[in-house]
Amino acid sequence: MPYASNASIEIYYEFAGDPKGPPILLIMGLGAQLVHWPSSLVDSLVELGCFVIRYDHRDVGMSSKLTALGPPNLSEIARAAASGRPASPPYTLSDMALDALAVLDALGIASAHVVGASLGGMVAQMLAIEHPGRVRSLTSIMSTTGARSLPPPSPEVLSMLMRSRSTDDPERAIQDAIDSYRVLAVTPSDFDEARARIAAELAHSRGVGAYGVARQLAAVLAASDREAHLAKLDLPCLVMHGALDPLISVEGGRRTQRCIPGSRIVVFPEMGHYLPARVVESMVREIHQLIERCGRAEDAAVAPVPAQKP
Repeated sequence: MPYASNASIEIYYEFAGDPKGPPILLIMGLGAQLVHWPSSLVDSLVELGCFVIRYDHRDVGMSSKLTALGPPNLSEIARAAASGRPASPPYTLSDMALDALAVLDALGIASAHVVGASLGGMVAQMLAIEHPGRVRSLTSIMSTTGARSLPPPSPEVLSMLMRSRSTDDPERAIQDAIDSYRVLAVTPSDFDEARARIAAELAHSRGVGAYGVARQLAAVLAASDREAHLAKLDLPCLVMHGALDPLISVEGGRRTQRCIPGSRIVVFPEMGHYLPARVVESMVREIHQLIERCGRAEDAAVAPVPAQKP
């Protein structure tokens, strides 16, 4: 099984498609694993000739579990960050971005088109900010700039995030995950309970670490506002968001688009904080068009200068 190393942390990854095709690094969200990317999205990108890479964040799935770090004090970290005091999460979004770089390094990839969803969008943004030479294009899905002035999650979702979850009782853990998916989907027709159960059971079987999701959430809560840094980015960028997102308001996506020069946004009506089957085709098309625009720009940049007539 392929693993990439970031110091003592082992990051499990998988890939599919033509290694000579445009590399796409998919970064999933809070507590989610590489298996949470819709298979139809991965398969469609592969069919379009892309080399698609997915990985498990630290603390979930088959990557290293940092159980020795213990449970974080989420309330204290949130209060410190909100008041401008230094917050001390077990690790940061920058640390998680280094995990992504470790995967690219393990595959010998100098730069990739980076697509991140939710927390993955934040990690993708940090990659573009701190390691701009490694990012060909940025696609930020259901994510945000980290500005404190943006609308908070809905009370129901906030309560769901902050409550402790069982890792010892498989059935309870799986049901908790299914219930979470239902709340985040918002639109009943977008929620497929059979698909949700399959995803929850598979994720649980691959590995669940005690307080792993809480440590990831601590990194999000402690993160500073990225808007000034996003405004300095010089790369093709696409933002996609659900109009009814109860976790990260669509305003988080709009603010991201307004911050990054030349970026564009696609808002999906009736979509929550979820990747329903009905939007996958559109998402694939948007991502592929962004990649093609990058390819045309790169070709133009290296095109020979026509000889001047005497």
